[in-house]
Amino acid sequence: MSNSSLTAILRREIISGVLIVIFFKRNYMNKENWKSKYFTAKEFECKCGCETLEVDDSFLVKLERAREIAETIDSEYCSYIPTSGCRCDKHNKSIGGKEHSLHKAGDGFICHAVDLSANSDRKRAVVMISLLMAGFMHLGVDKLFIHVDDSSKIGIWLYP
Repeated sequence: MSNSSLTAILRREIISGVLIVIFFKRNYMNKENWKSKYFTAKEFECKCGCETLEVDDSFLVKLERAREIAETIDSEYCSYIPTSGCRCDKHNKSIGGKEHSLHKAGDGFICHAVDLSANSDRKRAVVMISLLMAGFMHLGVDKLFIHVDDSSKIGIWLYP
């Protein structure tokens, strides 16, 4: 294969890649189009007061499915109360969040994570089981909350 053939193949791939990116649409919920049976937009807004709110719509749909599953497990412990949803970059830094946190929203980021209140053994069990049954595979467990995101990683970890 000559160098010119290799260059042409690379160009086609680069052009195809750009076209895919151009036609790829990321859908997200914000204040204007918020639709949720179980969550308010306010619950997912950045807690610093800037009101940043951009939540991936497929993440929210999956989270609502998990909430419905939780109700079938234990109707007394099924509520999902978000303690941290979207975070602007400034707020994420101020609380020690990771640079590439899936909580980040705004400035090109769309939130794919939430922390849900879970302050008892029973509540943690109901939340974790329902999230796993809905297809979430990346959970963090704290004594006061459960972190969930739709990362492609698989794992459950404990916060110190």
